[in-house]
Amino acid sequence: FLVSEYGTKSGRPHYHMLLFNFPQDYDISRALAYAWPHGFFSVGEVTPASIHYTTKYVLGYANVPDYVDKPFLLCSRGIGSSYLTGKVMYWHRDGLVDYMVADGGFKFTMPRYYKDKLFDSEMKAVIAEKNLDLHEEGMIDKIQEDKVYDASWRGRIPRGVLYPKPYHQQVQEDYERKMINSLEKTTKLS
Repeated sequence: FLVSEYGTKSGRPHYHMLLFNFPQDYDISRALAYAWPHGFFSVGEVTPASIHYTTKYVLGYANVPDYVDKPFLLCSRGIGSSYLTGKVMYWHRDGLVDYMVADGGFKFTMPRYYKDKLFDSEMKAVIAEKNLDLHEEGMIDKIQEDKVYDASWRGRIPRGVLYPKPYHQQVQEDYERKMINSLEKTTKLS
């Protein structure tokens, strides 16, 4: 995975690269010195922090003048395919699990690449329905929390002072706005 960028001080182009599965018996510094005679480089470990540092440059080309080449991204189309082992695929398909779990138990959205590899259209429809049900259950919990919050603050807020909308009301308005925008877009396309 390689991304280019222009330095903030000098404006010179340089590159950030994450190299996965490089053979451990190779001297990576020697291999890079042979492959890259255009300047210096440094070698470090691929960690969550280095991945974040490198990938943040993907969106960093907004302030590049028109007269210079735009930064670019090069990557293997198969990055992450090793995640999809037999046991992992079985776990996701058997439970229709459309999220991933990081170290420490943090859940995050599964990339579309994995969803497309793991689930057929019927599975995706079942997952979407399940997620909608979970969202609605969560909304009911939030409505109950908002009622308790409103009741606890109602007598203490002076007349005329604005306070935030209840969470469920804000989520509902956001959802309605997105649906209207989506309908307007599809109507314009027809």
